[in-house]
Amino acid sequence: MNIKKVVHKWIFPSFFTLFILECIILPSMLGMTQCTNKGIPEHILTYTTGRLIWDINTKIDSSGSAKLSLFENNYGILEGTDSVPIILPGMDNKCFVHLNNSTKNDVNYTAVLCERKSENLIYLKTRMNCSNSVDTNDYKLPDTASDCKVIKAVTGTLCGKEIQNFDIECFWDYQGKSEEEIEESITTDLDSISVLNPGESIFIGLYITIEDNGKTVFPQTGDTMSVYSVYTILIVFSFLALGVLWIILRRKKSDVID
Repeated sequence: MNIKKVVHKWIFPSFFTLFILECIILPSMLGMTQCTNKGIPEHILTYTTGRLIWDINTKIDSSGSAKLSLFENNYGILEGTDSVPIILPGMDNKCFVHLNNSTKNDVNYTAVLCERKSENLIYLKTRMNCSNSVDTNDYKLPDTASDCKVIKAVTGTLCGKEIQNFDIECFWDYQGKSEEEIEESITTDLDSISVLNPGESIFIGLYITIEDNGKTVFPQTGDTMSVYSVYTILIVFSFLALGVLWIILRRKKSDVID
């Protein structure tokens, strides 16, 4: 069998097809983990047997809690400046978290919503809505999250190959106040927080653990690689594979000539 013909007929087209699919499918998949519902940020936590991993677009802290994207792309600008961000009174934000059980087994989960915020943000509240779950006090946060205030903790059962959704919202609570009181509160709040930076003044995190066959699985900790880093590595790997294949082909050709 002529090796050169086999390479040209099957191997090169196969590598080229895989490379094209990689370029088309990967960005689409990565984009789905970021914003797929009218620009509202989404975070995905996937459970495989013994592993609990956040999607690569989600920032996580040392405890494994997801740093929810509630104010990263939606904030006000301090008057008199071009780019100093602030959290404006009356500004509501939300995000979605999806817990994906990729195994065939039913598992139990515990989700704890917690926050750490500036004392100035007294009217800024956080809440979480999720179906098929019940409130619980049976949870334990890592020591690195001990300074966070727990807003809500829930537990439930997640069947195999199913997804549990969590809707998290951050809003200004002016319930029960008249229009005059609301206007006065907003003026007071705006005066008190006019120099706050969203990234420094508030942290809202979601800590999720899985119980599978009597074993507790904790989420990964530390920073994940960026989308662009993964994409770049895959492209470079594809070109390296093509280069190695070309060198092998040239050597085979040289051996035939000799």
